[in-house]
Amino acid sequence: MAISFDQYQQIIKESGPAFIKELKKLLGTQGLLLERQGKINATSYPKVRTGRLRSSITGAYNGRISNPEIVLRAGGYAGGAEVDYAGYVEYGTSRMSPRLYLNRSIEANHPKFMKALASLLARSFKR
Repeated sequence: MAISFDQYQQIIKESGPAFIKELKKLLGTQGLLLERQGKINATSYPKVRTGRLRSSITGAYNGRISNPEIVLRAGGYAGGAEVDYAGYVEYGTSRMSPRLYLNRSIEANHPKFMKALASLLARSFKR
């Protein structure tokens, strides 16, 4: 079933708060799943030394419905000290290969997320 963008907007508008509520729930759940997998990845490779990198990983839904997004980040303050090396561990340096602990989390969860999003959209298109 092919529809235009205007038809899509109308369907979403008619779905109203129920669609928005389900979308927020899906994005919030996905953010937590990404965080969980990122922490698992940061435990196995790179090897844990202090646990601050792992505890600095957060995944959450950004609450603006006009531009919904899931934010997955590492770094900042964790355990009373700044984790300023998170980017170096993720992307590597000239002396260290990238560990991609966050990227691997996204890759592992992407297919499941796309199926859940497709299911949500399919339910909203049924009248």
